[in-house]
Amino acid sequence: MGIPGFGLDQIWLTVRTQALPLHPRLVVVTFISGDLTRSEEAYDSVSGLNKPAFKLSESRLVPETAEDRPSFFVRFLQHHSSLWRVVRLADRTLAHRYPHGEWWYLNAAILDAIRDDCRKAEVPVLFVYIPTRGWISFPTLDAYMVRNQANFIDMSQGEFALAPDMYIPGDGHLNDKGHRRVADAVIRWLQDGEPVQAQVDATRHNW
Repeated sequence: MGIPGFGLDQIWLTVRTQALPLHPRLVVVTFISGDLTRSEEAYDSVSGLNKPAFKLSESRLVPETAEDRPSFFVRFLQHHSSLWRVVRLADRTLAHRYPHGEWWYLNAAILDAIRDDCRKAEVPVLFVYIPTRGWISFPTLDAYMVRNQANFIDMSQGEFALAPDMYIPGDGHLNDKGHRRVADAVIRWLQDGEPVQAQVDATRHNW
């Protein structure tokens, strides 16, 4: 059910509205750091279409409306200001190492929502992080997964860490070797963990 260009928010909606109604035995959510950035955007530059977007209101995810659209001045800075881009990049770099800022807390809430939906449906969920050339390590995400005892594979480290020759040159997407490595990591996780069962409370069990 993976769709090119989806943000983490769209991944959540796909889990909720498409995957869980099929009563799967396991949900695997695979994502890159860029998918978290797309959660802040209401326009998908890949498809050229508007997309759902959410904001935090009193620690709750609520849909954004037209009233939440940035002002003309802010939009101008977003598209034309080098300083704006540098500050945003610095903020995101910090958030990759420490829980910080709207970018991280919005996406942490979306991760919570995915976990909560799967818990209510009594379906285990496994998160898989795919590093990219721009964003390799993600300590904040690692800490989140440990703190919540979530099922998690970080493909940037460990036995199954992705190597440079597992990416398409000049593109950044995984090639056949990269996809094979991710599949092997998931298979090992299934083999090492307890059997996937129907009734699971992901907040209390580490599969």
